[in-house]
Amino acid sequence: MDVFWETSFWAHSLRTPFTRRAYSSGKPRVALLYQALDPPIINGVRTPKEQGGYRDSGTDIAYVLREQSRVDICFPDDEQGIIAAVHAGANHLWANIVLFKDHSLQISSALDTHGDIRVIGQPPLVVETFEDKHYLNGMLRQRGSTVPKSCVLTPNNIDGLRTTIWRGGFTSAPSIAKPIRGRGSHGIKHCLTPQILEQHIRDLFAESPMVMVEEYLSGQEVTVAVMPPMGHVPYLALPVVTRFGHAKCVLPPSGTVALTTDSRAVGIIEEVADRMYRRIIKECEQVAKLLQTTAPISFDVRRYRNQGGSPFAIFDVNMNPDMSGPGRPGRENQASLIGLAAEGYGINYPELL
Repeated sequence: MDVFWETSFWAHSLRTPFTRRAYSSGKPRVALLYQALDPPIINGVRTPKEQGGYRDSGTDIAYVLREQSRVDICFPDDEQGIIAAVHAGANHLWANIVLFKDHSLQISSALDTHGDIRVIGQPPLVVETFEDKHYLNGMLRQRGSTVPKSCVLTPNNIDGLRTTIWRGGFTSAPSIAKPIRGRGSHGIKHCLTPQILEQHIRDLFAESPMVMVEEYLSGQEVTVAVMPPMGHVPYLALPVVTRFGHAKCVLPPSGTVALTTDSRAVGIIEEVADRMYRRIIKECEQVAKLLQTTAPISFDVRRYRNQGGSPFAIFDVNMNPDMSGPGRPGRENQASLIGLAAEGYGINYPELL
């Protein structure tokens, strides 16, 4: 079997060291994959498994697409689940999961007897590489992107905390400490004093041998979602979504507060009035192009200061953003940041999918 990683009607082969393009043949039959596999330990660090394995958002997607007679039920992302999806007739697999280079989608020999399968999602090696927040921040900084100053603490240099942070070019308080490979707001804390910072770092060492510390950005937080290219349309950002309702300067974990109560799309008049919106939108589109993403990606950014006109900096890149949405019974008020952004263009959830 040849596996192709799909970007709209474009598809990319990730089983070869180069990229080639092909058109999807036949009527699409989509199966949603949810996360059953535990992400691997990479350089001593494991990305936390999302509670429920993205099954809720996958079921939202499946429900809406099923209304259009184009989708089967959700399947686990282990080898048995993928084979079951293919045997059920799927020729497109929607990878609503955390991917990595040795994922079954990439290496399973059991799939070799089947025909071409299109995968909707990011290339696994791209996800594994760039979910390392410190590595990605360093790469973006070298290429001129606007990112917070940061450094990495390990058990070997925690005793020299202030010196390490000082060498990073910022002060130890206030600052943000978070896991190198995180999921949502898990483990993220705004630390007001060096003592609080050190204690939180030591707490994080219980689950990860490396912790990232970055300067605190005190201004407005927004999310920029960027869609992958489609034909002659390049990487394109959806309308910016502004975030509010922070608890101790950090947004609450996903699912604990409805997004519609702490997020809204920025209107065109508001965007035009502040050129910093357009600047960060352009920057996020350039980063998506640099990373060669093949599915939607979202950027969490904040202003350096809490005032209009202050520049934004990218403090997190979400390779697999939530795609939850309304439709199925009991989920009528469900929303995702990408869904709210799309609504800013007048695109509803079924049209977005």
